[in-house]
Amino acid sequence: MPVSKDKLSPFTSHWVNRKLYTLMLVIYTPGELNKECPLVIDKSGSEIHVQESDINCDSKSWLLLGLKQRGFGKGRWNGFGGKVQSNDVNPKAGALRELYEESGLVIDQSSVDEVGRLWFTFPEASECMEVYVFTCRNWTPTHNGHTIQWPCYTEEMYPAWFPLGINEDGTVNLSTLPFDLMWPDDHLWFPHIFHGNLFLGWFHFTELSNQSTVSSQNLADCSKEANGVSFDRYEVPAYHLESFIDDKKKLYHIEEDNDCKQSSTLQQIIDQLELDKNDDNLRLWMNSLLYNKETVITPSNLMKTLHYLPLT
Repeated sequence: MPVSKDKLSPFTSHWVNRKLYTLMLVIYTPGELNKECPLVIDKSGSEIHVQESDINCDSKSWLLLGLKQRGFGKGRWNGFGGKVQSNDVNPKAGALRELYEESGLVIDQSSVDEVGRLWFTFPEASECMEVYVFTCRNWTPTHNGHTIQWPCYTEEMYPAWFPLGINEDGTVNLSTLPFDLMWPDDHLWFPHIFHGNLFLGWFHFTELSNQSTVSSQNLADCSKEANGVSFDRYEVPAYHLESFIDDKKKLYHIEEDNDCKQSSTLQQIIDQLELDKNDDNLRLWMNSLLYNKETVITPSNLMKTLHYLPLT
């Protein structure tokens, strides 16, 4: 039965179809077998090493991001990814293909996990972007046991490594990441990756004019360019973000049938919330109306944030 329009916010009622995308984040932690400081290869084939201030490489983990060189998101730092193509076996295969095309890296699918699912909507756009978020947490420069590979510049992306420190409480310090030059929603869900959580998120974007002034309290772009490249500015007037403890021993009250054993914990959560069942269920979740009834996901394993910012 279609969802009544009066039950939906104007942010969620207009899109009519989903388009699948992927996003890959690669993390490198030097160890006994791979002690090399991270580097990237530029277009000339020269090696670009991390800054000398970061010489204590083996005490850190490193996150690989890319500076987008063209197309949607040009001028922003981001993970690696793009549209899932018709010849991709599944979204993970699409993520691996995009990573290779944008950074030159070849990694085994067994080292990749899905950690999040994001949905993005835009005014007057008929498409809802559904993004599968993957991580490779234990990447090494050694491929197939002997070949050394480092990320390289491509027409699409200029990769760079960012150090990840450790706070006194043992949590990961993300202060070195260029959030001011990333999408404005990134700083909300990135920490969940490094806390070991799974997450689901919806973000509605509206474009800002160059003359728009942005309050520091708003979820919006404050910068207008990165490294001399200007980019379109956006704000997020509404979003819904949930994170889940990744407890593989607790499959969120879902019976372990044969199909369930083959799916990830995140996919099981999505199946239990019926977000893939039809678009109306996803719209309800975006509006949080789904939680008018009891959910099988226990409160101890659920942290929910529903946030609306007033439109100006």
